[in-house]
Amino acid sequence: MIEVEQRSFITKKQYDNLTKELKDKGYNFGSYAHTKIGDVYNLNDPNVLLNFSVDASEKQRQKVDLGVAKTSEIVPSTLFNDLFVRSGAHFATDDKGKVIPKDENSINTLKQRISDKFNVDANTLITYGELLKIPEGNERKLNVIVLPKVKEMLLHKEEM
Repeated sequence: MIEVEQRSFITKKQYDNLTKELKDKGYNFGSYAHTKIGDVYNLNDPNVLLNFSVDASEKQRQKVDLGVAKTSEIVPSTLFNDLFVRSGAHFATDDKGKVIPKDENSINTLKQRISDKFNVDANTLITYGELLKIPEGNERKLNVIVLPKVKEMLLHKEEM
């Protein structure tokens, strides 16, 4: 997976040259872009898995059909602060670096709160850990909850 942040100031031509060079050397990879720029999202490059951030400006959001776009939302901490064990000012983590739910109902409570807040079918909400258990190529479109401490770099699956 190749990910180039917008802040890196790489041009599309430079990126295309880089990916061509790597493919010519026999590397097999996918490309991912996360953007707040509507025109970039609307390029619909078939070689890049695009994700649009809905916390983009109103002007940029108007350029994207949010009903069908692959998007990401930032869940307000008020929806989950009381559901996970704390260690000082941060969430406590287990030996694998995952946040620790306060009890066995915490994840389901979080799913219901997200469903209510964002008007999303709770049956499509899964955690990233649950996503990893689903075989590649699943055609369902899912709403994946990425808990604190899970790196964004791991989010690049078509099902999301």
